[in-house]
Amino acid sequence: LEMTDLSIYDGPGPDFIVFENPFSDWMETGVVAVSADGEEWLEWPCEADNVEEDYPGCAGVGYVYASSSGMIDPTDPAVAGGDAFDLADVGLEEVRFVRIQDSGFNDLGYGGTTGGFDLDAVAAVNWVQF
Repeated sequence: LEMTDLSIYDGPGPDFIVFENPFSDWMETGVVAVSADGEEWLEWPCEADNVEEDYPGCAGVGYVYASSSGMIDPTDPAVAGGDAFDLADVGLEEVRFVRIQDSGFNDLGYGGTTGGFDLDAVAAVNWVQF
């Protein structure tokens, strides 16, 4: 995803949130990477097979609470749900690109074309328009 008129910057707390549609017994995890220029990418280590610790570093795990009908702000990590990411974790100050790639694994062992990460949205928490 390219942010065409804004960039996400490293501010206090999480800087963006990735929304998928997990169910209580069905997680389709994704690996999240970011880039300032679309050429060099840094990614969070996603432990897609670590069920016991709720898939550390992966997207597609956190239940989604934000919605226009529920009046829950999708840019507020405290209430929005989804999976929040902080640029400080990968050492970047600012990015314009976010990439989410299916991990190819979940707790039921899906692979191939039988399952996969379903991106619903990415919300910028700390951003500046240019």
